[in-house]
Amino acid sequence: MRPHVRLNAWPSRPGVLSPARRGARRFLVLSHQHQSPSQRQNSSLRTLKGPASLRGTAGHVLGSSRRQSALASRTAVNPTSPTPPANTALHGALSALNSLAPEAVNQSRLQLVLRSLESAQPVLRVGILGVGDGGFSAAKRIARLLVADPLDSQAAWESEMVGQAGAVLIRYSEEEELDAERNPLLKIVGTNSRVLGREAVEVLVAKVEEGLTVPYSGNDGMVDSVLVPVLQSPLAGSDRAGFVRFPVHRAIVVGEGVKGALKLGELEKELDRDTRTLVNVAVNLPVSGVELDGLATTNVDSAESAFGSFRVDVKNGSTFSDAWQSSGLSQLSDFLFSDKTATEAQRTRLRPALKAQIASLLTSTESSIDQAESQVIAEITSQTVPESRRERLQSVITSWSEYAHTDLRNSLTYAFESPTWRRTAFPRVLWRIDDVTFSGSEVLYSNFLVETETYLAFLTGQIGEAGDEELETKRRARFNPTKASLLRMDTLSARLRAETGLDTSVAKPWPRGIEATRQALLRTLLPSIHARAQSLVLQCLGTVGSTSALAVWYVIATAGGGLYEAGAVAGLGLVWALRRLQRLWGEERTKFESEVREQGRLVLAETEGILRKVVREDKRPQVRTEDTAEWEKARSLIHAARNELEKL
Repeated sequence: MRPHVRLNAWPSRPGVLSPARRGARRFLVLSHQHQSPSQRQNSSLRTLKGPASLRGTAGHVLGSSRRQSALASRTAVNPTSPTPPANTALHGALSALNSLAPEAVNQSRLQLVLRSLESAQPVLRVGILGVGDGGFSAAKRIARLLVADPLDSQAAWESEMVGQAGAVLIRYSEEEELDAERNPLLKIVGTNSRVLGREAVEVLVAKVEEGLTVPYSGNDGMVDSVLVPVLQSPLAGSDRAGFVRFPVHRAIVVGEGVKGALKLGELEKELDRDTRTLVNVAVNLPVSGVELDGLATTNVDSAESAFGSFRVDVKNGSTFSDAWQSSGLSQLSDFLFSDKTATEAQRTRLRPALKAQIASLLTSTESSIDQAESQVIAEITSQTVPESRRERLQSVITSWSEYAHTDLRNSLTYAFESPTWRRTAFPRVLWRIDDVTFSGSEVLYSNFLVETETYLAFLTGQIGEAGDEELETKRRARFNPTKASLLRMDTLSARLRAETGLDTSVAKPWPRGIEATRQALLRTLLPSIHARAQSLVLQCLGTVGSTSALAVWYVIATAGGGLYEAGAVAGLGLVWALRRLQRLWGEERTKFESEVREQGRLVLAETEGILRKVVREDKRPQVRTEDTAEWEKARSLIHAARNELEKL
């Protein structure tokens, strides 16, 4: 039977999200209810214990997404409003996928999507993320220009937000709120912005490091890192900071100057046609309408100047419009805010940004599943001997088999024609009866596949070098004796040595069938032919003695008159007994020779079969059927979710 390798279907990797205490993984989860702006309730922070990874040792590909904090609304604890009927099937498919393959799903993005599906009019969260200090400053200025109303005077929240050193979440509010709720993670600002109210959007302004996230190894890529930015939060009773993942539906990553462009170049290469609907890249430069190595540029200084002049005098509207278009802010505004469905008939359908987010999440999950399967297959392949090497070993075994059969034929032919074996022939058997065992032992020890067994040892070494486990090693691995058996080990070894001639204290890594057959012939067939020789000789002597006694009796009975007749009887008995001994003993010797040859052919065929089976089947670990079924079921759920997504 082929060995099975147990490998994890969903391998985990070491978590690096928080420097919290060893043995504890707690993540802060920002509570936020995705409802219309007028219905929004205050959210709160709570901590959840990180989900445990699945069993297994193989793999470090998919675990980080499982360790991400989940965005949960306050309604995750309190009773929630029913999910809109149009979204129920898609919501159920995503939930089922998460239950089956939690390690393959980016948990932060999934929870954001599920909360959005639970509302008929979800609020989209967009992120404006600055890389480094310069990028963060530019991101705050861009957020102010995109959210603020140019027809109103400068509000207090604008200067408050621009001067903020940490992350800021800008929400729609009927009245301006500079500190909508106290939150150690970020500052929440409420503003009566027509853009936020009309588009049902909230804006996260945050700073990300050059790596775009806390360093970790994984397959999520930089796009997932942008859509799930990491915010720092101070740990209670400690000078250290924890990390909280704060997912967004869409994001713009902003860099400052040429250095910022260099940092964003790698992210730009990661973007494809699908991910560009979710992630955009912009570089702030003091010039307008310039592309830097394929990166769109934004002139924030020009836009701010035109924005301020328009607030001073609306007659500067044309100048403001030209500067707004040339600075690149118009494209960023269209990317972030031109998303909400327009007609009443479309309100039951998903918003494009949410739909793109779900499609991207399904693609990322499918990629994680494919990578998990590929990792398992690659690990199995690394443990598998290549077919080319197997074919070469099969040809070597064929050569060994040809040599072994030739050696068996030639060596036994020479042995049975040698003087040693001829000592047992008729009539020498009469006075060399005890030489039968000696001669037979000499033949078997010296000529029964001796060179073939040596060649077999070298052949087994070649198979071992190819990566196969030696048969004897496997038997030792399966041998698990009890304490009582160990105490009787010496007795058992002595008994086995006496019965078979095999020394268990000497480990030989090659198949021991030839040696076992030789010992079996020495202990079964050879004593049998010796006993048969003794029996035939005794029968011969008995016949000669009987006829001789009959002849003597006849001479006595005839008072010496039947001497010639008595001699004839005695001679006839002697000739008949010797002829019978010659015939029967010749047959026994022929049977012995044939049996030795046949046993040699059988053991060679058996050994060849063992070697070929080892080369053909060993070192072929297989993926567990359960793991394959889980992967296929996860893919079917992804397919079902995509079908439901297309209907919306």
